[in-house]
Amino acid sequence: MLRYFSQLNKLKAFAQDGKVGKLYDFYFDDRDWIIQNIIIKKGFCDKSKTFLIRISDFNLRTDYKRINLDINKSQVYHNSEVDRKLPILHSDYVLSKIFGFPNLWSISDAADSDEGLLYSNEFTPHLRSIQEVTGFRVKGFGQDEGYVSDFLIDISDWTIKYIIVTKRKFLPGGKKIIINATSVKLNLIYPTAMLAA
Repeated sequence: MLRYFSQLNKLKAFAQDGKVGKLYDFYFDDRDWIIQNIIIKKGFCDKSKTFLIRISDFNLRTDYKRINLDINKSQVYHNSEVDRKLPILHSDYVLSKIFGFPNLWSISDAADSDEGLLYSNEFTPHLRSIQEVTGFRVKGFGQDEGYVSDFLIDISDWTIKYIIVTKRKFLPGGKKIIINATSVKLNLIYPTAMLAA
């Protein structure tokens, strides 16, 4: 079953013993576009906390009104709070490359290779945040196609199947294009999604 990220985003999330917050984000591997983690957000503004739930560790079920987790509240709140420095878009690397700022992450000299960025921590260098990739400029065939505006996710296997591209970044409406996610390569230095020829 395909669902838009915009439909899933902000659904209430329930652990085995009650509500834990709202679905806030997905982290996916940009090589196969499979979602690895979900982010649950609890609270508002400055007092909010975000928690990482690994899809591989827990059996997630969804319906039209909520996300159900097969773990309890204490497992969500005490074992998986998201580190704000998680290298989702490698912002330190980007600032270092563009502006010459000091690089705060341990990235090898091979970071410029096609194999991606190499980190000394447990997180995959290909992990991306849907929230961050939304708004990326889409380029292909020598022209701008538009901006990433949404994602179609197969909730049976938590794979991003399609990217929704709109011609307008801020204004509603406008022409929309559906692109197969596997035909897109993300560029982190200049936030763009490149279409394969």
